[in-house]
Amino acid sequence: MGRFALSLFDKHNGAGFSEFLDLRKLGQWPQIKRWFLKVAGKNYQDLDRLLAWIEEADDSVCTTIPIKIAQEFLGRHSMSAIVRCPVCLEACPAEDGSKCLACTGTTPHIS
Repeated sequence: MGRFALSLFDKHNGAGFSEFLDLRKLGQWPQIKRWFLKVAGKNYQDLDRLLAWIEEADDSVCTTIPIKIAQEFLGRHSMSAIVRCPVCLEACPAEDGSKCLACTGTTPHIS
């Protein structure tokens, strides 16, 4: 969809929530807004200061809304047992093997 949001929903009924960086809430955070809208080039940005502003802003610049996912997008497949990856210690499906897909290099994650 091209949006920058995190959506979490129930896979059976589609009810959930979406959280996004709300441009309407960036008035007191012009530095974050310039970065997010790519107004200033990276060579004009101070990454450490930007990260500090984002941390300070916390969730005050986000909005959470209820959502309902259309039935045709809902998955009903069941996962196998859940285990803990011995490398990253995150939960993952046992069917993925002895390590999670990220730790085996099978996903785009590098850390």
